[in-house]
Amino acid sequence: MNLTRPHLSAFFMALLVVFSSPALTLAQEPAPDRAPTTQALARPTGYVPESVPLTQTYSPVALGTIGVLFPTSAVITVFGGKLFAAPVPAMGAPTPGSLDYRVASNFHGDLESGAPFLGGIPDYGGYALSALPVLYYGLGATWTGLTGQNLYPWQGPSHLHSTMAYLESFTWTALLTNAAKFFVGRARPYVALERRAYGWHGGEDYLSFFSGHASLSFAAATFLARDISDGLYHRVLADAEPTERFLLGRALPYTLLYGAATTVAVSRLYDQKHFLSDVVVGAAVGTLISALVYNTRFDGRGIPRTRRGLALDVAPSPSPEPAEEQAQSAVDDRAGVAADQRLDLAIP
Repeated sequence: MNLTRPHLSAFFMALLVVFSSPALTLAQEPAPDRAPTTQALARPTGYVPESVPLTQTYSPVALGTIGVLFPTSAVITVFGGKLFAAPVPAMGAPTPGSLDYRVASNFHGDLESGAPFLGGIPDYGGYALSALPVLYYGLGATWTGLTGQNLYPWQGPSHLHSTMAYLESFTWTALLTNAAKFFVGRARPYVALERRAYGWHGGEDYLSFFSGHASLSFAAATFLARDISDGLYHRVLADAEPTERFLLGRALPYTLLYGAATTVAVSRLYDQKHFLSDVVVGAAVGTLISALVYNTRFDGRGIPRTRRGLALDVAPSPSPEPAEEQAQSAVDDRAGVAADQRLDLAIP
């Protein structure tokens, strides 16, 4: 049996579903009922909770919605071209001389053989990159469950929250991408420019706008880079020098992950599968959705938020002093004021 692109893409999506299933199962566990302790009421500023119940971040409705829509979006992403009829073209090809047209005309491989960019690795890598976060969190959660220790020192204890948040990001990105593809029906460059060596089959000839490889790759890169960066910057490198903290905690994860996503996006242009505008819009959609989901579910240090939008490590405010004590303190602590003047301030 020869492994084709649909086979490998289905394999990557199956991995994504398999590794996410423990998260979907554990998500149904009720939150433990714990009474607040004296230590919990006096948490230091940099406190990171050891365990946060998932139900304090996600409501049962949100968990159920993700549980249903996530596998649906994965199936549509892989098999949508076979499940649905080819869309009626509703968006024309770029006008000759436009930027889209010039990039597609000049940036391509061998027009006779249709040899893919870098041997086709980025083509399959788009699916692998979208499955990478779930594999990453799944391995971390499994290791923690078996050993009681963190596999990634920068990750902290919120593997389950990160998994669910990424599934949420993937779901909305995939659904929006596929809805645009089947409603817009834009011809791919190999159709518009008559370069059939790059073609797949008729079911995908008019699914150019916008790029699913770009949207899902940038969604995965944005979420994983943000999560790893927050862990490195605020945990592992909290006491490091500012330059080292920035380079290792911010620049490194973003450069590696966005570099991989950009390579995938460039391959879509080179392989005549998408126009430049398809790739740019896809990258923007994936980035924005992941950033929105992450900021909604986590605070600035990567700590899960409650459903009210408050970070879970915020200690309650101390009880205010009685009004009489506040007034007395405001009067008696006024430096440089004579005693008789202080009396005048207290008793008009």
